[in-house]
Amino acid sequence: MMRVIDFEKYCGTIAIPQTSSEWVTIKLDDTHCPWNSGTYTLIPNKGSLQVEKSEREPDIHLNAFQLSQVISGVIPATLLHGLNEIECSSDTAKKLEDIWPEDNFVSYMRF
Repeated sequence: MMRVIDFEKYCGTIAIPQTSSEWVTIKLDDTHCPWNSGTYTLIPNKGSLQVEKSEREPDIHLNAFQLSQVISGVIPATLLHGLNEIECSSDTAKKLEDIWPEDNFVSYMRF
Protein backbone atom coordinates (compact mmCIF):
# COMPACT_ATOMS: atom_id res chain seq x y z
CA MET A 1 0.00 0.00 0.00
CA MET A 2 1.16 3.49 -0.79
CA ARG A 3 0.36 6.20 1.76
CA VAL A 4 0.16 9.87 0.76
CA ILE A 5 0.90 12.14 3.70
CA ASP A 6 0.54 15.44 1.78
CA PHE A 7 -1.76 14.97 -1.22
CA GLU A 8 -1.25 18.40 -2.80
CA LYS A 9 2.54 18.18 -2.54
CA TYR A 10 2.52 14.62 -3.91
CA CYS A 11 0.50 15.68 -6.96
CA GLY A 12 2.86 18.56 -7.64
CA THR A 13 5.98 16.39 -7.60
CA ILE A 14 5.03 13.36 -9.69
CA ALA A 15 5.35 12.85 -13.42
CA ILE A 16 2.32 11.52 -15.28
CA PRO A 17 1.94 10.37 -18.89
CA GLN A 18 2.22 13.19 -21.45
CA THR A 19 -0.97 11.87 -23.10
CA SER A 20 -3.09 12.41 -20.00
CA SER A 21 -5.26 15.49 -20.52
CA GLU A 22 -8.67 14.98 -18.89
CA TRP A 23 -9.54 16.78 -15.65
CA VAL A 24 -11.09 14.83 -12.79
CA THR A 25 -12.49 16.10 -9.49
CA ILE A 26 -12.14 13.92 -6.42
CA LYS A 27 -13.42 14.25 -2.88
CA LEU A 28 -10.83 12.81 -0.54
CA ASP A 29 -11.73 11.72 3.00
CA ASP A 30 -8.57 10.97 4.97
CA THR A 31 -9.28 10.35 8.65
CA HIS A 32 -5.62 9.89 9.64
CA CYS A 33 -4.31 12.94 7.73
CA PRO A 34 -7.24 15.37 7.93
CA TRP A 35 -5.30 18.11 6.10
CA ASN A 36 -5.64 15.93 2.96
CA SER A 37 -9.43 15.83 3.18
CA GLY A 38 -11.26 18.00 0.71
CA THR A 39 -12.36 18.30 -2.88
CA TYR A 40 -9.65 18.63 -5.50
CA THR A 41 -9.59 19.05 -9.25
CA LEU A 42 -6.68 17.21 -10.84
CA ILE A 43 -5.44 18.89 -14.01
CA PRO A 44 -2.95 17.02 -16.20
CA ASN A 45 -0.57 19.42 -17.92
CA LYS A 46 2.09 18.08 -20.30
CA GLY A 47 3.43 15.39 -18.00
CA SER A 48 2.80 17.12 -14.69
CA LEU A 49 -0.22 17.13 -12.44
CA GLN A 50 -1.68 20.35 -11.10
CA VAL A 51 -4.07 20.15 -8.19
CA GLU A 52 -6.52 22.80 -7.05
CA LYS A 53 -8.93 22.92 -4.13
CA SER A 54 -12.31 22.89 -5.78
CA GLU A 55 -15.96 23.72 -5.30
CA ARG A 56 -16.93 21.53 -8.26
CA GLU A 57 -19.14 18.48 -7.84
CA PRO A 58 -16.74 15.54 -7.36
CA ASP A 59 -16.58 12.80 -9.97
CA ILE A 60 -15.53 10.32 -7.29
CA HIS A 61 -15.27 10.01 -3.49
CA LEU A 62 -12.17 8.25 -2.18
CA ASN A 63 -10.91 7.36 1.27
CA ALA A 64 -7.17 7.10 1.93
CA PHE A 65 -7.06 3.36 1.18
CA GLN A 66 -8.95 3.77 -2.12
CA LEU A 67 -6.62 6.60 -3.12
CA SER A 68 -3.66 4.30 -2.44
CA GLN A 69 -5.21 1.65 -4.68
CA VAL A 70 -5.81 4.11 -7.51
CA ILE A 71 -2.33 5.67 -7.52
CA SER A 72 -0.25 2.57 -6.78
CA GLY A 73 -0.05 1.31 -10.37
CA VAL A 74 -0.71 -2.25 -9.25
CA ILE A 75 -4.39 -2.48 -10.24
CA PRO A 76 -5.74 -0.16 -12.97
CA ALA A 77 -8.59 2.16 -11.94
CA THR A 78 -10.88 0.63 -14.57
CA LEU A 79 -10.39 -2.78 -12.97
CA LEU A 80 -10.96 -1.33 -9.49
CA HIS A 81 -14.20 0.14 -10.87
CA GLY A 82 -15.18 -3.22 -12.34
CA LEU A 83 -14.53 -4.92 -9.00
CA ASN A 84 -16.61 -2.26 -7.18
CA GLU A 85 -13.58 -1.18 -5.16
CA ILE A 86 -14.20 2.42 -6.24
CA GLU A 87 -17.59 3.94 -7.03
CA CYS A 88 -17.61 6.17 -10.08
CA SER A 89 -18.50 6.17 -13.74
CA SER A 90 -16.40 4.15 -16.15
CA ASP A 91 -15.37 7.48 -17.75
CA THR A 92 -14.00 8.73 -14.42
CA ALA A 93 -12.15 5.44 -13.87
CA LYS A 94 -10.57 5.82 -17.32
CA LYS A 95 -9.48 9.40 -16.52
CA LEU A 96 -7.87 8.22 -13.28
CA GLU A 97 -6.14 5.39 -15.11
CA ASP A 98 -4.81 7.84 -17.69
CA ILE A 99 -3.23 9.85 -14.84
CA TRP A 100 -2.00 6.80 -12.89
CA PRO A 101 -1.62 3.95 -15.39
CA GLU A 102 -0.82 0.39 -14.47
CA ASP A 103 2.89 0.00 -13.85
CA ASN A 104 4.13 -3.53 -14.51
CA PHE A 105 7.46 -2.62 -12.96
CA VAL A 106 6.25 -0.78 -9.87
CA SER A 107 9.16 1.17 -8.52
CA TYR A 108 9.53 3.29 -5.44
CA MET A 109 10.49 6.21 -7.70
CA ARG A 110 6.83 6.45 -8.71
CA PHE A 111 5.99 7.26 -5.10
